[in-house]
Amino acid sequence: MVSCSTKKNTFTRRMYHNLTSHYNVYWNGKEALIEAEKELETTIDDNYNMILPMYNYGTDADAKTVTPLLDRAIEKGSKTILKHSMRFGGKEYIKWIDDAYLLIGKAYFYKRDYYSARRSFSFIMREYEDNPIKYNAMLWLARTYIEMEQFEKSEPVLNLIETDMNEGENKIPTSVYHNFPLVQADQFIKQEKYTYAIDYLYDGIAVAGKKDLKTRAKFILAQIYHLEGDLDEASQLYAEVIRRNPQYDMAFQAKINMARAYEADNGDSKTIIKYLNRMLRDDKNKDYLDQIYYALAEVAFKDKEDSLGVEYLRLSVARSVANDYQKSTSALELADIYFAVPEYELSQAYYDTAVTFLPQDYPNYEEIRNKATKLSELVANLKVIMLEDSLQMLAFMPEPERMAIIDEIIMNLIEEEQRQIEAEQLEQSLASFDQGQSGFNTGQPIGGAKWYFYNSNTLSNGYSEFIRKWGSRKLEDLWRLQEKQLITLEPEELLDEAIDSLARAGDTLGIKALDPHNREYYLKDIPFSEDALAKSDEAIAEAFYNLGLIYAEGLHNTLKSIESYEELLERYPNDTNRLRVYYQLYRLYLDVSDLNRSDYYKNLIINDYPDSDYAMIILDPDYFKNMKAKESELSELYSRTYTAFERGQYYTVIGNSDQALRLYGDSAALIPKFLYLKALAVGKVDVVDSLAVVLKGIIKNYPSSEVSPMAQDLLNYIAKDRPDLGTGTSTESSEEPAFESPYAYDPQSTHLYLLVVKRQSIKLSAMKVRISDHNQKYYSLRELTINSVLLDDIRYMITVGNFDNAEDAMDYYNDINGDAYVFGELGTGNFVETIISMKNYPIFYRDKDADLYKRFFEINYLND
Repeated sequence: MVSCSTKKNTFTRRMYHNLTSHYNVYWNGKEALIEAEKELETTIDDNYNMILPMYNYGTDADAKTVTPLLDRAIEKGSKTILKHSMRFGGKEYIKWIDDAYLLIGKAYFYKRDYYSARRSFSFIMREYEDNPIKYNAMLWLARTYIEMEQFEKSEPVLNLIETDMNEGENKIPTSVYHNFPLVQADQFIKQEKYTYAIDYLYDGIAVAGKKDLKTRAKFILAQIYHLEGDLDEASQLYAEVIRRNPQYDMAFQAKINMARAYEADNGDSKTIIKYLNRMLRDDKNKDYLDQIYYALAEVAFKDKEDSLGVEYLRLSVARSVANDYQKSTSALELADIYFAVPEYELSQAYYDTAVTFLPQDYPNYEEIRNKATKLSELVANLKVIMLEDSLQMLAFMPEPERMAIIDEIIMNLIEEEQRQIEAEQLEQSLASFDQGQSGFNTGQPIGGAKWYFYNSNTLSNGYSEFIRKWGSRKLEDLWRLQEKQLITLEPEELLDEAIDSLARAGDTLGIKALDPHNREYYLKDIPFSEDALAKSDEAIAEAFYNLGLIYAEGLHNTLKSIESYEELLERYPNDTNRLRVYYQLYRLYLDVSDLNRSDYYKNLIINDYPDSDYAMIILDPDYFKNMKAKESELSELYSRTYTAFERGQYYTVIGNSDQALRLYGDSAALIPKFLYLKALAVGKVDVVDSLAVVLKGIIKNYPSSEVSPMAQDLLNYIAKDRPDLGTGTSTESSEEPAFESPYAYDPQSTHLYLLVVKRQSIKLSAMKVRISDHNQKYYSLRELTINSVLLDDIRYMITVGNFDNAEDAMDYYNDINGDAYVFGELGTGNFVETIISMKNYPIFYRDKDADLYKRFFEINYLND
């Protein structure tokens, strides 16, 4: 190799390094990148409910699946440069070096490490200013800025390319001409400037080399025209997409969108409905039934057949098995329909379904969740009223009638349970029949003697069977429960334990009260006593009050709010909230211009509660403004009083404090602070007995004030020498004491990943091998080291490092703690996992208190 070094510029050496850099190194890196691109194409899913981006590079999770391939591309690109570059007199003689830099930039781009990608592309633009590859780098740099949503930077880069293209610059590579218009279109699409993207999409279709890119551009154009209401143009483009024979997902979406582009005024829906019904019968569409029913619903609504449209939307929600976005969309549309009626309970049920499956990137995500929460609160209060009214009705019934109703409930429960048993038995029989017909059984593997989980046909059948029985379920605890917000029953294990406990105590009546098949289960909640009836009435009254607030402030339904408040006053005229209800009704009737009812409640407030804030507000619209002015005056007086105390003007402090109490009353917010300053001033100029009196007054009258603990501490100190003065009423703080530790939080310093493991739970060498495998797979370009020491007799300490800062270390922490390969054999409670700075590491090794450091870690890193 000495004879073929890169130090001398000879023809032989140039030939050698051009050849070996290409075929020994660069070619392998390029192949790894191509393989990564192909794998990404197969794993990335498009969201057809939104305008598609021109380029979909996937998510962080998608990028992680191809990280080993991309790291290999970076490694090979780097070796090409390090081992084969021959640069003399400012000129590079190995033609693959610039390609290697571009390869590295692309690999970082697909890894979603956009900062490293940006540096690579910018370097190429500077170093190869006269080389055509500059334009490739510029286009990829623009793509990088677009993905970073730094459109103010991507636009100038694209403008520079476009200027050179328009001026006929002959150095621009053909690939740049082919891809430029589509990158420009992608920039506008991701800014939701769809109209600006149209011309570039047409240009891209004309020059793009790949068929798939042209087809995608046509589909996006159709979506844009569809969104803008040009349904004829959209339909023509969808038809062109279908004729180009794209992947099944896109072909299906084009067919569905063609149906949705139907106009009631200009077309015949019979043909479209027939076409959609034919799609329903096609087995290939079994996973798309929700979208087909949604399209049928849109056609029905355009034909003014609202009831049919609602039914199709219900079917769309019910038959949705894998598309959370569509399930949420259909459920939300139903929820909005019922909300407008208004049928709030039905609306809440569909909002709850939508929120359960709602992706976080869904438009107006937070607004939808808030509305669902308000409706859930509304329904919860409606149920309280319904339940308590029913229980009170049972309480006032003659016993024979009451028992007859309870017996009927029990009989219906038993019949329903029997129906469920029969349905499950029938389902099991059908499942066994299906398995016999399809060969789906564990005794005879499908497709050869393979283990079940290696057989794709078997897995596919198993997945279909699961979906058929359970529908779509997120992977989470209690996955069997679809509407977790409505589940309030105790777990069966707790119920069994309670029954066992009652049985041991010989409480047979208590056992019956836990069993819904016994009368006692229902009788225990009926309010027979006066106290129970009073509590039931309180629950009803509070529910009505809550309904009024939710209708008015959460759902903006003034009439329903008035109705709730009026019913509350009719049933419970002496309710403790009646003043608030009077004021709410006064305001609500003003909103609907019913001045007679508004004046009625205004007069009730003024006559019955003349000293209340509500009366003051009605009589003086500037009441609150004046209150604010007084608060400002009081604050200014306190500032002057505090300054006087600092200057030793103690009689001024005492006088100002008395003035504040006289002018603003003892309920003003700053009065406790005035009194505390007064106490300190009295202690300076009067006997200690006078000081103790003021301190005791603060503790007694303002126990929740922030100065009360200080007053108590001072009084306790005085009592050491004067026990006769007493210590007042102790006001021990219920707050948890501030956390103290020997560690310092420095997120910018070098960090280590720290794992403390019980010795008996692992084999140390095997654990280090698994961590090393993880690092080799996902961090092969990082020079991470793994160290281990015996922390004490029962624990190992394993560290991985070094990381530049806390953020860098936390990325590694979040990545590795989800790796089942690394932690699969460790049981819960056998390890503590954190990150630690180099400054804190010696302290931890000295103290060896993993629990203390874990708490420091949670407070400073997990809550950062």
